Amino acid sequence: MSLPTAWTGLMAVFAAATAAWALWPQDPVVAVAASGAFGAIYIALTGVLLLWGTRLYPGRASTGVGLAFLAIAAGQAAASPALGALAGAADMRLAFLIAAGAGVAGAMLRPSRAHTRT
Repeated sequence: MSLPTAWTGLMAVFAAATAAWALWPQDPVVAVAASGAFGAIYIALTGVLLLWGTRLYPGRASTGVGLAFLAIAAGQAAASPALGALAGAADMRLAFLIAAGAGVAGAMLRPSRAHTRT
């Protein structure tokens, strides 16, 4: 499976798991399944980003890995308080649906094969 295919598929499942929390918040089976899927997908997406980084910087793999982890940390640092504020000001379901929408938008980003740095 190619990185672009893995990225798109994993992001789609990420979005679906996140949306499930908003759509069926009282269903314990959905909560457990969505949480398990979210955790597994998070780990898999991290792996895809790490591979993407090493392919983007083939001569300096540590730079690619470092930038991938920086991107993950920056995304968490920005999104967590923003979605928390939205959940507090409006509605928890809306915050989860917006996060799911971000996952759908993220699925449209594709790892590049053509652009590599040395």
